[in-house]
Amino acid sequence: MAEKIRLEILERMDEAYRPVASVQVALFCIIELVVTGLIYHFAGVLGIENAILVWFIVTTLIYPVFIKIRARPALVLGFVLLGATVVGASYLMVAYFLPRAATAEEPGALIRTIALLGACILIIVVYLFHHVASIYRFVKNKWVYLFDAILSVLFCLAMYVFLGWGNQPLPFPWSVLGALGLTLLFAWAVLPERPF
Repeated sequence: MAEKIRLEILERMDEAYRPVASVQVALFCIIELVVTGLIYHFAGVLGIENAILVWFIVTTLIYPVFIKIRARPALVLGFVLLGATVVGASYLMVAYFLPRAATAEEPGALIRTIALLGACILIIVVYLFHHVASIYRFVKNKWVYLFDAILSVLFCLAMYVFLGWGNQPLPFPWSVLGALGLTLLFAWAVLPERPF
């Protein structure tokens, strides 16, 4: 309990140096107008689906930089942007890579592609979650560790399938060791951290 209060006090120390909420929202809107204009200018090159996804990615990445409001609506908007970005990126990755893997002549290409896409989506979700909801990076309880364990097992399975299957797989011990090594890096990135 004392640790939680200490973290809360340390997080709120910089509130005096932040602009008021209206200025934060105004700066964010100005940046969004510039981003939207640039993406609209290049929409012919990108295509409409890619342009929309780029807008969501850029918005999701700059939102927590400008909006430091500690209110539920700001957090909900961050999660909405996170969800839209993850769904859009997942859709485009699946739509682009799965048809190519299904028609590939290499045996196991489809399964390896699905495993790699699953691992990439996990990495994107975790990174954007830590970026958008930074207050949850520091929460330490049994549910966070259980969630980390579940995500790590999924990531380990995906990496083992990617490394150990297909036309030229790694030999058995090396594919397991490679999957475990990458899973340790993933689990370490997901674990809560000390902010100060």
